[in-house]
Amino acid sequence: MTANQFPLLLNRFVDECAKGNNDFQPRKIVRRFHGLPVSVWRGKVHIDDIDGWVDNIRIRHYLHRWRKDDPSRNPTTDDIYKIMVDADEEETQERKKPFHIERMASNISRNGIQEPVILFATPDGKLELWDGNRRFFGTKHIMHDPRFAQFREEAKWIPADVYSPSGDPNLDEKVKHAVLTEMNFIEKDHIPWPAYVKAEEVHEAYTKRTAHDPHDSTLRRTVKQDIAKEYGLNGWRQADRWIKMYDLAQQFKEYHEEEHNRDEVSVNLLIQDKFEYFDELSKAGVWGSLSMDPDARDEVFNWLWDGKFLAFPDVRKVPEILANPVARALANQDYGNAVKDAIARVIADDPALQKDKRAANEKIQQFAKWLDSFKRTDFKELDEESLSALETILNDVTSMLRGLQGQS
Repeated sequence: MTANQFPLLLNRFVDECAKGNNDFQPRKIVRRFHGLPVSVWRGKVHIDDIDGWVDNIRIRHYLHRWRKDDPSRNPTTDDIYKIMVDADEEETQERKKPFHIERMASNISRNGIQEPVILFATPDGKLELWDGNRRFFGTKHIMHDPRFAQFREEAKWIPADVYSPSGDPNLDEKVKHAVLTEMNFIEKDHIPWPAYVKAEEVHEAYTKRTAHDPHDSTLRRTVKQDIAKEYGLNGWRQADRWIKMYDLAQQFKEYHEEEHNRDEVSVNLLIQDKFEYFDELSKAGVWGSLSMDPDARDEVFNWLWDGKFLAFPDVRKVPEILANPVARALANQDYGNAVKDAIARVIADDPALQKDKRAANEKIQQFAKWLDSFKRTDFKELDEESLSALETILNDVTSMLRGLQGQS
């Protein structure tokens, strides 16, 4: 195939639907991907002539689960379609569906594919999908779901930009990297790769480039700057942030898989959903209280797994919770608001608020709830001094309350 010849699979649409119509002839255009000009052939490709991208990072965790019984088997394009549809159906909340295949199919049936998929014409004559997985599999859904039967004839021809091999594998790999970066890292009006997936790519690149001297601070900084530029990040600090978050997420992953025997896919999906919490956990103030105390780290990992952190600010209170025995015990209780109650305890015990009447109600309610949880056996475990102090305080308080209520 010469530079002026388009890939043969682009000719199928011309032969079957547009003979003699020059408006539908494949044409060569130049697109820019992350600053790199790339020459591609634009035309329409039959859906059956495209191989779905098996190595798509977005579906990696679901693919691991699919391969659980036979790690060596490779999925077909139809297998990948089913994996994605099943993943969407497992999630009941619409906003949390990982792929939104149904929504994509509905949109394509109404408006067609607005942004061409990007394909690579492999030397053996196949078309490998580089970008447009959801558009492609949304179209697959139209082909499979009877509700979209009336749209199939038009939908089966997918607008595509096809990149032909240059003869230089290094250049082709550079083009592919530029395409993936532009289409998945640079923010656009589509579902980008989750931050956890992006961080994994950044971490892998960073590890490889600093492997020969990982303790060289100048090298580490330079590599982060290069990665930030290469992946379109907002400066080296964002790369540094993702690297720290990913490192901590891997500790979380190792702990839950090894200590609690949790399923790898379940752990990965929780990390993906809660990844921003690792930003707060990795900051010096919080991580400083965990890095030297494995037990504290494991407790906090359990709080995150159990969904006890209801908002990012909760994580910032971790050092204070760990330093307060009562608050720490509260946080380890088996209910959803345990960390919130622990934070309330920390606030109530703040020396600056000991005599602050604004904290009085909260302190009394916390103490009452704590004391009410005691059983007879718990009181038996208290020493004589504690029991005597408790009796004195309760007698004094009871007397004062009766006086205030006119019951003395």
